[in-house]
Amino acid sequence: ATGSVELLRANGGSATILDNFSYTVGRHSIKAGFEIRWYHYGRSNGQNPIYFMDTVQDILNSSPRSSDITTAFPSTSRMRTTEIGIYVQDDFRVRPDLTLNLGLRWEHYTPATEREGRLFNVVDSPYGPFRPKGQGIWGPDYNNFGPRFGLAWEMFGSRKNVIRAGSGVFYSENMLRNVSIASRSPELPFTLTLDRADNPNLRYPIDPFNIDLSRFAAPVNRLLIDPHHRTSYAVQWSFDYQREVTPNLTVSAGYVGTHGLKFLQLNFLNQIDETGRRPVVGVGQIRWEGQDGMSIYHSLQMSARKRFSHGLTFNVHYTYGKSITNGGGSEEGINDVQDWRNIRGSRSRTSISLAHAMNFNYGWDVPLNRLLGPNPAGALKLLLDGWRINGITTFRTGFPIEIQSGRDAFGSGSARGQRPNYIGGDIRAGTDDYRTSNLHNYINRAAFSPNTRFQYGNLGGWILTGPGSQVYDFSIFKNTPIRERLALQFRTEFFNFFNHTNFGGPNANLNSGLFGRITGAGGPREI
Repeated sequence: ATGSVELLRANGGSATILDNFSYTVGRHSIKAGFEIRWYHYGRSNGQNPIYFMDTVQDILNSSPRSSDITTAFPSTSRMRTTEIGIYVQDDFRVRPDLTLNLGLRWEHYTPATEREGRLFNVVDSPYGPFRPKGQGIWGPDYNNFGPRFGLAWEMFGSRKNVIRAGSGVFYSENMLRNVSIASRSPELPFTLTLDRADNPNLRYPIDPFNIDLSRFAAPVNRLLIDPHHRTSYAVQWSFDYQREVTPNLTVSAGYVGTHGLKFLQLNFLNQIDETGRRPVVGVGQIRWEGQDGMSIYHSLQMSARKRFSHGLTFNVHYTYGKSITNGGGSEEGINDVQDWRNIRGSRSRTSISLAHAMNFNYGWDVPLNRLLGPNPAGALKLLLDGWRINGITTFRTGFPIEIQSGRDAFGSGSARGQRPNYIGGDIRAGTDDYRTSNLHNYINRAAFSPNTRFQYGNLGGWILTGPGSQVYDFSIFKNTPIRERLALQFRTEFFNFFNHTNFGGPNANLNSGLFGRITGAGGPREI
């Protein structure tokens, strides 16, 4: 693909009215309140054409496989929405050692509107007619009830052993910048994605400011949002045991889980199929923002915390977890689903799922002055007093990596999410020396073959785990008091103290000459 230069201008703001009420009666502490927020967001963006070419012959013939074209720079779309929240909560002290938290929250997000009525969406089917200009792009969702439950129990009446548990339903509307795609008129589209399968005479270059739409017989693509849009939400739950080992040291272990539902899921519909044609004639490829996305997360979380005493403080946190979604996932919902007709076939770990993660931070006031006995004095006391060591050490396993075909081998019109075939063998065979070898090869190329025309690869999504990371940050402070309100501090800080090489992820594009190789790493030691 050729590079792109994008011009983006965005601004926004909000106004809020809220009020909260609290009342205590007997063993009940009741709280209630409301909040109303008005959001507005303006956006204008455009970019030069992007050309996708699969082979050297495509380049020599100036014949791109497809091209994404911004036809003009429109006036800024100015979108608005209103968020309403109402809640009630009761903190009920059942017994001196048991407290329950019971609550309910209702939220409503009004369908987004545009100041000039420039939001367009289909009536029902992604292949059907559009709604009239100015009509709401989806119907309201009033079924956003979020119950909450919490529990705190001092086991057997002892404050040294505490169990905490909780669960709740939490709603979140999609960002207005995702809705901005609907500001493009279907009669005069702002963005075109032209494919060689639809336009055999597609050639480089194309002048976006003087484009003649009549030249292109094929229908242009649609940018749509599900008209049956519903608010995304997550069900969260946790169970935690805390133990006070000493007055200054506590340890805890717990389970945390989250299940996300009705998440934004970007699918590309009406792609070219095995027949070489689009399923629905007269409509191009459809960029469809649906609500069939999901996620699920499970984790074991452990920690030890020591409050500052005897010159020492530290915190240790460890997490063992796994996160799953459809197609890797991202905050934009641009998931790498290979085949929109089989979304579950792209169920995989998320791109940020970490199996193991540990963080250890500490601070120690080094008692060098004790070397001089109980009552040191003079210059040596000034020299040995006030030394402090601090550090942060982090360990983690690698992030998931998706091995992709890197080209539209299927012929659907989009290479996104297409994966190769797994033909057998260890995908890491012969790469154990990736840290010391000249090529830093991390993936066994012989385990894969490209998917073929009208065939999606059988390789699962995000099956490979990249290199892990070890980071040791360290600092030394020396504080010397001069007067009551004046002190001199010497400090030196070391980042990546042991100069450990933390490799980045390998190139996972099977169509690249650098496939399998690691070409980047984290920073060296810095003082």
